[in-house]
Amino acid sequence: MQQCADSALRVRAEWQRAQGLPVTMFATSGDPMPWSRWQAGERFTAAGNKLVWRGGGAKGDTDESWERYLAAAFTYAGTLSLQHYETTPATDPRPGDVLVVGGSPGHAVLILEVAKAPDGRVWLLIGEGYMPAQSFHVELGAHDGWWLWDPVDGLRLSHWHLPGSSLRRFKG
Repeated sequence: MQQCADSALRVRAEWQRAQGLPVTMFATSGDPMPWSRWQAGERFTAAGNKLVWRGGGAKGDTDESWERYLAAAFTYAGTLSLQHYETTPATDPRPGDVLVVGGSPGHAVLILEVAKAPDGRVWLLIGEGYMPAQSFHVELGAHDGWWLWDPVDGLRLSHWHLPGSSLRRFKG
């Protein structure tokens, strides 16, 4: 059970790890939190508005260590940190992109799939967590589960408006 930004970050990080790719999340401050440093036994903690790294943690690539890394990263990452990712043209949504409105509260959804109709309309399948924390799930749209994407207006969920300008793409 996780909140919206944590869910999007977890899905991305789990995919990267499964692919053998480097995993790095970013704190709201913009500081990177690479999994490789955590694996090397370093741990991050807040020092004012920045993160600092210190040694002394257990080294390795265990599932237990991974879960601890994610929990620590989610402490310092959220919708505001997702806004640090690359702004993406609203005319080019792709699976793995995030729609995010940063703030307290803010909201984020992960684009799971994109379908383009012959008439040019773009349809999105999206997944989300929410606040209070809940399991990541597909948020079903009114059109057989799909949401019609408007590059300007974005998506209007029953509980949140995510404008076209909220589209972000993960780095790497």
